[in-house]
Amino acid sequence: ALKPGGRLVIKEVDNTLGWRFRFSSLIDRVLYPADRFYFRSPAAYVKLLEDLGAVRPRVLSLVRGPLAHFLVSGERP
Repeated sequence: ALKPGGRLVIKEVDNTLGWRFRFSSLIDRVLYPADRFYFRSPAAYVKLLEDLGAVRPRVLSLVRGPLAHFLVSGERP
């Protein structure tokens, strides 16, 4: 469990970025063919963290070239 004052940081593929999302998800599917994938949007992660009681959820875009990634973080009060 996350201790009070702790921070959770998640790196994820951004499913709202069109061709960048398709390219990033293709790479994951090629590298990990046996795995299942479910990509959430940055807004969905913010809502999830808020629903779990996190405070100050933040999103940082990591779009570099053809890849569509972001970081989302939240703190436990």
